[in-house]
Amino acid sequence: MLADAPDAWRWEATATHRVLVERDAAGARLLKESGPLARLRVTAPLGRIEWSAAFAHGRLDYDGRTQAGGLLATASRHTEAETGLRWRPLQPRAWGEAWVSLDALWFRRDIAATTAAAGLRETSVLWLAGVGWTGPAWQAAGWQLAPRAAWRTSIAHRLHIDYGGLFDPSSFRGGRRSDLSLGATAALASNWSLALDWRRSRQSASGVVAIHRSGAVAGTVFQPRLAIDDVALTLSRTF
Repeated sequence: MLADAPDAWRWEATATHRVLVERDAAGARLLKESGPLARLRVTAPLGRIEWSAAFAHGRLDYDGRTQAGGLLATASRHTEAETGLRWRPLQPRAWGEAWVSLDALWFRRDIAATTAAAGLRETSVLWLAGVGWTGPAWQAAGWQLAPRAAWRTSIAHRLHIDYGGLFDPSSFRGGRRSDLSLGATAALASNWSLALDWRRSRQSASGVVAIHRSGAVAGTVFQPRLAIDDVALTLSRTF
């Protein structure tokens, strides 16, 4: 297996291409956001437990529609801050290594205003529990590769929406989110490694809640179901 030194810290820099799609209850696409995302992560070992923290930011192209049905093209800035723990309950085996995880994720989408529509800021705060597997290393074309897979799901999700002054800010329970990721890491020289990952995130629609203006009910709001697909290339080094 590809294993770091017992007390080695790992630093990672990741370039990601992200596609986010919102869909209505019938499956029709409401909007699409796509573009690059940069991420930095640090991981520290604590025996069989690993602690990690990450920060990501990117500017994505937004292709959607206004409330009146007109076409809307603008930009959406994605910002993420994440921290979590990973516990390996068993010693590595011939089939690889299993682990469980608990993560806290802060995710903000900041959709820029245009002359036709006000801006919108959505901030999700999630707790996610998961399981994962890292496989044994094997040789391929001169590379030492180790596959991995992970799945996690939200156990709590709070969504905050700022309507740019058009309505009072909202805060309500967000939909359930599940993430599936598959990837492989290639060992390089001098404690460097290169990884390629694919992540599929799916989030159900939230419940419908009242929306207010100056304290008075002005309608209802909900977050449609989301699909996020990331393809990421990561360069990392242990110290």
